[in-house]
Amino acid sequence: MLQRSPRWKALLLGLGLALPLYAAAQSPTLPLSPMQARDIAVHDLNRVLEWLPPDHLEVYGFSDQDDFSAISIGTPLYVTAFSDESVIAGSNPMVQTHMVMLPLVLKGTARCFIYLSPNEEGRWSTNGLGGHNEAISWDAMMKGKEATTAGYLTLLHIPQNNADYLWQTESRNWQDISVGPGHNNGQVLQADQAFRVAVRIAAEARATVKEDAGS
Repeated sequence: MLQRSPRWKALLLGLGLALPLYAAAQSPTLPLSPMQARDIAVHDLNRVLEWLPPDHLEVYGFSDQDDFSAISIGTPLYVTAFSDESVIAGSNPMVQTHMVMLPLVLKGTARCFIYLSPNEEGRWSTNGLGGHNEAISWDAMMKGKEATTAGYLTLLHIPQNNADYLWQTESRNWQDISVGPGHNNGQVLQADQAFRVAVRIAAEARATVKEDAGS
């Protein structure tokens, strides 16, 4: 299946390497470096493009008129989430890097993403291609913004409220980039606030489940 990773919200599964709270956003201690991520994507690009069905190129943001040899790899986006253990405990916040998304850019526009994730041995490799709609939104959001000096970006997903926060390097906080009803797009959280939000909402969800089980 081509689009093995259609949405980052649906992909924050159990795999990943535990890192200290700010590691993914503020520290060079990453499961793989931005250069390594790009090297993997570049190495696998031609093979991955062969997965594209000729009759459905538009699903991935391309057309049969495109020059695929002109595709470039954009800035890596590290998708992270707080570990279940730390959220349940409500202390010692840890985040896990679940995957790395790299936009495929053609004619200055992100068309879709190539996804990297670790296998059971912790080796990172390409495992999917997709996310055209997300690439459109991402491209629009990043227009006019300079790449970080670190050479990568970090996304924090909080499944407890299905929200996504982008790490702001200069202001050193998380900005809500979620879309859809019930989200505060543009809301800014300090790093410790993000963890408290995850803990609070998870506790509320557990209480609701407990009440439902007892009724």
